[in-house]
Amino acid sequence: HFESLKYISSSMAVLLLYCFPLLVCIISYFLYKEKLSIGSILALVATFISMIYLLGVSLDKMNVYGIVLSLLAALIFAIYMIVGKRVTINNSPVIISAYTALFATFGVFIIGVVKQDISLNFNNQAWIHIISIVIFSTIFAEITFFKSLELLSSSNVSMISMVEPVFTTLFALVFLNERLQFSQLTGGMFVLISLVVLVYSQNKSIKKPAINRTLIQNEHI
Repeated sequence: HFESLKYISSSMAVLLLYCFPLLVCIISYFLYKEKLSIGSILALVATFISMIYLLGVSLDKMNVYGIVLSLLAALIFAIYMIVGKRVTINNSPVIISAYTALFATFGVFIIGVVKQDISLNFNNQAWIHIISIVIFSTIFAEITFFKSLELLSSSNVSMISMVEPVFTTLFALVFLNERLQFSQLTGGMFVLISLVVLVYSQNKSIKKPAINRTLIQNEHI
């Protein structure tokens, strides 16, 4: 994902990365028979279109290599989420997060050594930001992420995670004083509305079989 930012805009990279909910749904359907309702599919498409307006994606200066890298990141994250769902069945979210961080550290270290790109020469302010990222954006985020996978299906978690660009836009407005365009505002609203419809459709489709089973059991009684 970070490598793709060298070749395409950040908004395009984020948009392509968030193809992963669709990939999660497709893979989960074929591997685990997780079904999607028509309402869920329509809401998923509407959410993706809304993100184009939210991120203000431009089709200028498209780079095929950058697009491939970003889509590859989406595929890897989709697989990561599906595997994570299976792992949470018998393991604590805290333990999973600890092992994830440990192996990620080794992986980044090896890549850094190979590329000769390791540096700890940061000023005090940079270290404060790094520590904040470690605590809030990594440790806390990973634990809550795996906890959500423990409670929900991987498809639902991936869909709900599409709200992230909305918060990114809002935080950029508050903390970075970035200007919010009307298209971004309407795009963000439609993303949230689409996600509400998406989750509602999924929950409705999940509850129907349970209701039918209850009726059948009552008839036998």
